[in-house]
Amino acid sequence: MKPRLAIEDGPATTGVRHPADTIEAPLVRRLVELVKQLPDIRAGKVRQMRRLIALGRLDTPERINATVRRIAEELGL
Repeated sequence: MKPRLAIEDGPATTGVRHPADTIEAPLVRRLVELVKQLPDIRAGKVRQMRRLIALGRLDTPERINATVRRIAEELGL
């Protein structure tokens, strides 16, 4: 039997299970490791992207699809 993540966020007498109680611990550990590997936020890049969005030059379907593909690759999906 696989270990389960137990999250206690309320009184033990309620009998209400938190939805995260059913998440398997290995999956949680993997997601935590992926988050730790994310690069730091680059404020200059964020400003540049906001400017391009405001000008309507960033949100083309091709750019959105390419971004989604890169994120999926980085997450190993």
